[in-house]
Amino acid sequence: MSVRPTQSGTFTSVKQGLAMNLSRLIRAQEQVSSGRRILRASDDPAGASIALSLRRQQSQVEGWTQAVNDGRPLLEAGASRLEEASNLLSEARALTLQGLNGTLNQSDRNTIADQIEAIAESLASTANTQHGDRFLFSGTATDTKPFEFVGQGSERHVQYQGDSGSLQALVGRESRVELGVPGNEVFGRTSYRDTAYSNITGIQSGTQSDWGQGYETLQLRTDSVNGAMGQGVTLAGSSRDSILGPHELTIDATAGTIQLGTGAAVEIPSPLPTEMELVDEDGSVLVVDMSAWSGSDFTTTVTGSGSISLDGTVWTSFTGAETNLQLTDEDSGAVIHVDTTAVTRAGKESVVFQGANNTIDTLLALANDFRNEQGLSIDQVNSQVNLHLGELADGHDHLLQGLGQLGARHARLNQSENQLGELSLQLESLRSGIEDADLSEVVLDMTRAEQTLQVAQATGARLLQHTLLNYLG
Repeated sequence: MSVRPTQSGTFTSVKQGLAMNLSRLIRAQEQVSSGRRILRASDDPAGASIALSLRRQQSQVEGWTQAVNDGRPLLEAGASRLEEASNLLSEARALTLQGLNGTLNQSDRNTIADQIEAIAESLASTANTQHGDRFLFSGTATDTKPFEFVGQGSERHVQYQGDSGSLQALVGRESRVELGVPGNEVFGRTSYRDTAYSNITGIQSGTQSDWGQGYETLQLRTDSVNGAMGQGVTLAGSSRDSILGPHELTIDATAGTIQLGTGAAVEIPSPLPTEMELVDEDGSVLVVDMSAWSGSDFTTTVTGSGSISLDGTVWTSFTGAETNLQLTDEDSGAVIHVDTTAVTRAGKESVVFQGANNTIDTLLALANDFRNEQGLSIDQVNSQVNLHLGELADGHDHLLQGLGQLGARHARLNQSENQLGELSLQLESLRSGIEDADLSEVVLDMTRAEQTLQVAQATGARLLQHTLLNYLG
């Protein structure tokens, strides 16, 4: 028997054909308008999975690239500040060399001291530079001001408040770049080498190792002076006495002079003074009473006894025979061991923990040297200056090393940026090859789908015009 199509069956067939062709057209139009081949996971499950993985990798690359862009200004700002600091130290060195000129008077040296102290203030300001709300040289403690001044006058110095770490930028899966250098590395040194003294009093290092950082002031004082006096000459017992250990006192009646040790022979005035100040070649002072001098030659040995302190509070008596006397500064924790056998005079002795100083303190120490509040000789002042000048040179070298590190890290950031850019392009190319549509192909598919839909619509319209009567015959 023959099978005749029903009206309902024809309608269903036409409806399904139209829906299928319309779906193809809509999908082709979506691909054309979006430029993407995969619009939903069901379009290509395997391709969608690969594309999702590539997008995830692209997101990581974008994060690393952003870290590079965020870190570059920190490195550039740090390098700029270190260049300024280098110029300041060069200026300070030139002033220091100028101050070593023996023809300058004390007023000239005071001017140089003021200029060097101003440079120390500027260097501290540079070391405390902020970039945005971050301190550049505080290590990872970027909200902490790195250097703070403490103390007063000649005892003023700076303390480092930051840490020894450094901010880092993640520029790859296992690649990091440090974005700065901590202030205690570029403005200070932490590698102790030796303890040095300014060679004012004759103090020397003991036999045991010392511990400390920066600078300390070792103070020696004269507590009493004793000696077998005669010919009417007596000790005045003045607070100006600064001899320590044995010193020879000689009166030449013929020449009418009096001499302490190897110091200059001084003419005895008339009338005879009750207080006559004598200075040995080492700068030590003895005051004698000449008012009852008999007018005869006289030679004797006078010996000063004293005590010593590292912190200016706790004083320790010494005999001049100690080879390893331990002294401690409770405030700073510094411990030194001294040999007193060559001590000849009282005074303040600069103690330098070589290799463990910050450059700002070095500049402050140089300023104090040139002010010469102890009234030292030119040779003694220059001895102290040369001691600190060596530390200044070391500090400048360390700062330049830090500047070189920042330059190398900046170059590495630039290299990382280039590599990340290339990687991003590669990932985008791979993702595009999987996920994006071939525009010429999808336009052709859309045209075909549109034409097919039009044909299906025309065919459906003709079929639906027939009734059951058309099949009776």
